[in-house]
Amino acid sequence: MKEKAGTNTPLLERLAEIPDPRIEKKCAHPLINIMAIAICAVIGGADDWNTIESFGKAKKAWFETFLDLENGIPSHDTFRRLFSILSEKTFREFFTSWVREV
Repeated sequence: MKEKAGTNTPLLERLAEIPDPRIEKKCAHPLINIMAIAICAVIGGADDWNTIESFGKAKKAWFETFLDLENGIPSHDTFRRLFSILSEKTFREFFTSWVREV
């Protein structure tokens, strides 16, 4: 992942750089949706998959202003499955770079 320190790239643009580890045909929710909701939820105090899902549902109207939620808010199982297969190194590099930027 390229370092873009100092450019203050919006979160969604940065999330679009993360490679999706899932099989495309089995994806009801875009990677960017899952990642954005999870990050916002954790910043808002969520500390488990159920709470992340609940946060997403509670803030659905707000998320719809910038995410394509054609299939609604992902379930807690969807969050868990994605983060269990997402490369820890990839996410750490993304998140560290983004936080430095912000």
